[in-house]
Amino acid sequence: MSSDAAMPKPTPAQVIESMLALLGDRDPLEVMKCTGAALGAACAGLDDAALRTPEAPGKWSVIEVVKHLGDAELVFAVRFRCILAEPNSAMSAINADAWSTRLRYVEADLAAALAQFNAVREINLRFLQGLSEAEWNASYTHSMRGKETLRQSARIYAAHDLSHLAQIERIKQRVTSSCA
Repeated sequence: MSSDAAMPKPTPAQVIESMLALLGDRDPLEVMKCTGAALGAACAGLDDAALRTPEAPGKWSVIEVVKHLGDAELVFAVRFRCILAEPNSAMSAINADAWSTRLRYVEADLAAALAQFNAVREINLRFLQGLSEAEWNASYTHSMRGKETLRQSARIYAAHDLSHLAQIERIKQRVTSSCA
């Protein structure tokens, strides 16, 4: 039995805390502006096998992470708008593993996945940049994290970007080193 099996699964609060530590005091919108270019650079030069090979059994591949980020951006687009249009509403978390499996992320085209992410991210950034201070403080209730403001959500989503960019680098290192 590996030492990982004995480790308890982190709580949603612990996951968010860990992700927000990656963000630190950086402006979430500035981080979000840079993610598309960083994502493209992280995938540059990967052959199809490296792109689709998971880092370990039961884990995601680079293409699955890229596709997840694109679909998450769609979810964020709706969530951000619901927070303003339907204050204090409740919103469910998504099951990212189910989305990856059922929506066949591993079969995705990289160029299309990057294009989706970049297009929706641009729309979301324009939306967020136009918010008033009062709108940034609008709140909703997340099914796993509880009550949050739109400002908190933007920080979490920027941290989400950084977390997945780090995941891609880790996957690349493991996949390319196992082929050497």
